[in-house]
Amino acid sequence: MSNGETSVGSSQAASASAPGEGRLTGRVAIVTGAAQGLGKAYADRLLRAGACVALWDVATDPLAEATAELTDTHGADRILSTRTDVTEEGSVQSALEQVLGQWARVTVLVNNAGGGLFPAGPTEKMTVEQFTRVMGVNVTGAWLCSREVLPHMRAEGYGKIINVTSTMVTSGLPTGLVAYTTAKAGIVGLTRSMAREIGPDGIRVNALAPGYVPIRVTGTLSADTRNALLEQMKAEQSIPTILKPEDLCGTVEYLSSQDSDMVTGQVINVSGGWVFN
Repeated sequence: MSNGETSVGSSQAASASAPGEGRLTGRVAIVTGAAQGLGKAYADRLLRAGACVALWDVATDPLAEATAELTDTHGADRILSTRTDVTEEGSVQSALEQVLGQWARVTVLVNNAGGGLFPAGPTEKMTVEQFTRVMGVNVTGAWLCSREVLPHMRAEGYGKIINVTSTMVTSGLPTGLVAYTTAKAGIVGLTRSMAREIGPDGIRVNALAPGYVPIRVTGTLSADTRNALLEQMKAEQSIPTILKPEDLCGTVEYLSSQDSDMVTGQVINVSGGWVFN
């Protein structure tokens, strides 16, 4: 896998990654887990496309750093930053009140908060508390945030919910992450069930399934495990290129826009062809 280099010419690559100018103007988006990694990249892309974006994350210091960086790039008027624990009902409700108080509506919800949270290991070594925590942050958090925004999207007769799952649901690999893979499978079920239920209300629900993006998350994968996984996936992907957060952002923008208004209940893999549906 090369370091982000493909046979695509540089001008074509730049054009493909550029956000649609004004494509999301007037839309209000919430991105959970927005302090770093993929969530921060999604927030940046939505801002570049013209949306107002609320950044939610439980990590106070990284959230402050991300907010400062995005504000320097986009200005403060379209950014709202709130420390939010997506597993706590009161925290989500309070954060949503701030969004509504500032912009009076919610158009897009990106349920990105989640992760493995603990080092990879065999199933029998994981505690109930650890398993429950992984399920809570990934599945319960996505359901809770969705539940809270639904009345406001219904009131407008329109909305986009994007749930972040994983290609690991399809592959079952790597081993040692059974709680994470199980939780991300739950996200797929949540997506399809909600799409059926709330489609008549004009709300679209889809899932984004990233391949492995080598961002550093403390306490999840060791450096050796991460590097070994990169090499394995390099050999298995159809497009042998290391994924970057920016490679997923175009799909998030598309699913947030009117261009995807007839797309719902779908799981979209962005993995360089590591897995196929």
